[in-house]
Amino acid sequence: GEQLGENHLLGHSVSLYHSLTHVPLIVRDPAGKLPRGAVIEQPVSTRRVFHTAVTAAGIASPTEQMYALSQLGDNDPDQQTVFAEGHTPQNVLNLMLKFKPDLVTAHKVDQPRRAIWHEGYKLIRTGTDQVELFDYLNDPNETENLAAKEPERVRKMVALLRDFELDSAEAALTAGRITEQDDPQLRRHLRALGYLE
Repeated sequence: GEQLGENHLLGHSVSLYHSLTHVPLIVRDPAGKLPRGAVIEQPVSTRRVFHTAVTAAGIASPTEQMYALSQLGDNDPDQQTVFAEGHTPQNVLNLMLKFKPDLVTAHKVDQPRRAIWHEGYKLIRTGTDQVELFDYLNDPNETENLAAKEPERVRKMVALLRDFELDSAEAALTAGRITEQDDPQLRRHLRALGYLE
């Protein structure tokens, strides 16, 4: 996705708003293993796309097959709940701190962001204290934050998000944030692409 001024943001790495997370995917399947003309309207995890691809290729384990998009509906192991996590890349954060430090503070760009889509709503938590709630079915552009109007839904979704975080805590402990300083080749590529000076 790409932000072109929505939510007063530009670029493709500093939020979990709809303009970044709602990215249509078109799949061409010349072998005909996937249903022709199928359209999935609900939000799905990119993890589900991977599981669908390996299932279509005939190389998925039973567990991977369970998470293929064909399992949406009553058989959905995720119960139509999707999670997302976002961290501003260190090189983008460094540039913002250098040229527009006020934006880092105003938009909490240096804070981790997590989101959950559940029962027609999307909750975005920035850092540990900022929560936004949107009705993504009726307000796909996320113009009205419903958090103050629906505190019970916020509590429920924050609890689901917390459970997800606890379930994935082991992965979070082993994952490290890679910076361009860690890899000279990465630094050269980022400079060539215009992300570094």
